[in-house]
Amino acid sequence: MFQEYFKLQYKRIYRSLRDWGFSPLLSLFLIPIIGILFVFYIQYKTEYPGPVLIVLGTVLINGVNQKQKLDFLRNSLGDKLLGKIRLIEGLLIVIPLGLICLLWLKDGISAMILLCIGVLQSLVRVDFFPKISFPSLYALWPFEFTVGFRKTWFILLFGLSLVFIAHQSENVNLVFLSILLGSICFISFYAEPEHEYYVWIFNTTINRFLLIKIWTAFVCSSLYYLVILGLSFLCFNKIEFPVLILIAFSYLILFEMILSKYANFPHPISIPDSILLIISIIVPPFVIFTIPFFYKKSVRHLKSWLQ
Repeated sequence: MFQEYFKLQYKRIYRSLRDWGFSPLLSLFLIPIIGILFVFYIQYKTEYPGPVLIVLGTVLINGVNQKQKLDFLRNSLGDKLLGKIRLIEGLLIVIPLGLICLLWLKDGISAMILLCIGVLQSLVRVDFFPKISFPSLYALWPFEFTVGFRKTWFILLFGLSLVFIAHQSENVNLVFLSILLGSICFISFYAEPEHEYYVWIFNTTINRFLLIKIWTAFVCSSLYYLVILGLSFLCFNKIEFPVLILIAFSYLILFEMILSKYANFPHPISIPDSILLIISIIVPPFVIFTIPFFYKKSVRHLKSWLQ
């Protein structure tokens, strides 16, 4: 049963790539290339690429440790086999990232942290921590930020704390990392499509629907970015111009993510469109072409549900 699980996962990934119109064989070459370009990018943009890879590894592990999936596997296989599956899945994620930290970035500490995260996550139940309900401003704008915030609040809180660390260490690059963490979280809120009903009930034009979605994302993400700007001003008595540029670019990538989500609706974002998103992040001027492309495609795909 243990081996059958991974065979099933392999078949699911293979079929998903094929259904999305992307060659599974070609993806074996493209994924490492994209990973290398990403490492080059974060190494060029920040002095601390190791912590960025730690955050990335944590987000990926959190993605595969979905509660519904784990509950099903626990009832089907038992806790012992589930622990082995979580350990292997975690190591498959953190080992490549850890090797990059150790061999490429020469950052042994980040490599050890990644390895510890991969091992420890297999020992902790998802429902181990008590469920805490606390109010948030995002409750005024359901549903992406309401749901997403409750899953990533600790990452956003850590991102804000980086501003104080930046002040103590006199390193403004940590402010950039704080913005990057928030941007990654906000983009992840729009990674999965909602049920068709939640689009249909808007009962409005396609352009107005997209405008509502983009405006909501702008307002909700601005709450986080304004706190960063306020803390930066209090700590450094000024706001660096590159910080404003990075926030503006984060807005563009978030808007592009929303358009790409509905460009594939009601299906998940396709691999080719995901590659376009990644290219837009690595090569910022590319958004001039991708945003109009995703907009036209989203209008086509939403015609069945909106006016």
